[in-house]
Amino acid sequence: TVSDQVLENQNATTLDEALYNVSNVVQTNTLGGTQDAFVRSGFGANRDGSIMTNGLRTVLPRRFNAATERVEVLKGPASTL
Repeated sequence: TVSDQVLENQNATTLDEALYNVSNVVQTNTLGGTQDAFVRSGFGANRDGSIMTNGLRTVLPRRFNAATERVEVLKGPASTL
């Protein structure tokens, strides 16, 4: 989990920025900064519907809003559920 304190300390406004220090997540081509783009170890690109905002699938998340409290990253076998 990337907490609100970490988001604030990093001044993160995008998912790419929030995931910068998360292991096994690597930023890829953001198409000129127009979308978040990253590869998760063993899972490929993020356009597979596995990114969710408040429990709803999000294809192209880009900016956080003021209400963003944290970013959760599921790891290991449980992450495929």
